[in-house]
Amino acid sequence: MKLYIFIFAIFSCIANAATILETNTYLIKIDSNCEEGNVACGDVSYTSIRKSDGVKVHLKGKTLNRDCEKSTCDFYGYIFKNGNNTYTIYSRSSASLTIEENGKVVLDEDGVLSSDVSLFDNFKTNKVEDINLNKHVIYEFKQYPENILSENYSLNDFFKYNGVVYDEDNKLNKLFNANTMLKGPIKHRKSYKGNAIFFKEIDNNKNLKLLLFSYWDHNDQDAYLNLPTIELQIFDNNYSFLDKMIIVDGASAECPIKKTFKIYDDMSFDITDTEGCWDMETDKFILNMEKHTTYTINSNGRIQERAN
Repeated sequence: MKLYIFIFAIFSCIANAATILETNTYLIKIDSNCEEGNVACGDVSYTSIRKSDGVKVHLKGKTLNRDCEKSTCDFYGYIFKNGNNTYTIYSRSSASLTIEENGKVVLDEDGVLSSDVSLFDNFKTNKVEDINLNKHVIYEFKQYPENILSENYSLNDFFKYNGVVYDEDNKLNKLFNANTMLKGPIKHRKSYKGNAIFFKEIDNNKNLKLLLFSYWDHNDQDAYLNLPTIELQIFDNNYSFLDKMIIVDGASAECPIKKTFKIYDDMSFDITDTEGCWDMETDKFILNMEKHTTYTINSNGRIQERAN
């Protein structure tokens, strides 16, 4: 799939200050990382936020210039590449955003240019970070261990890494409710129908049992190599099942994906889905996608997505 983004705007010069483009759908920040005064720059950062769901895209690219052999080297935009995707930003007399997919226009919006970076930062804070104010984290899963893909690495090792006991005889294992749908922007495997091991209980002030279970689905699909999964499953005090969700998941691939989790004392929790690729040309890891979603657990033990 090839994706082209065209933004037509007025830029008199290329400097270190960020440029912000706001459309109805996107906030885009462009940073030139070259010395001020350089019209041609081979180190430009692109970060966009989709307003509807907070999905972020991070790319590296360069400026587009013409007539450099004549010493004028006129600037007329930027180009960013990510695998088969190409993001092109052009500058002309007005600001607009057009997205083409496989040569077909899928979005065409007018936009407003600004040098006020707070427009970008405040949007990010309001949608994601401010939700977490005045709350305390009671459990968080941040990342997988670096040696997770070692030949002899097991689910038992994953438990040890997280400081919990791996017990195949734990009576709570039988409570695991299988066949949970994997939610998120990338569904790299089918629902798991096997057994799981009790991982941890999350303390809460409600009449609910918040149990975490973990398993490692080795039924890999396509080019993805699955990593261990953690599910949140909710029961009442009589251990009757109420609701469930996959909260930690991931897969190794050309562009690895990861789902991480953070739960608060008010029974809300955040899930962050990320995807990134290793750029062979720059030998750097580029974060392609980052989506934050907040959920709440109501008094009946049901999980509800919180609207932005």
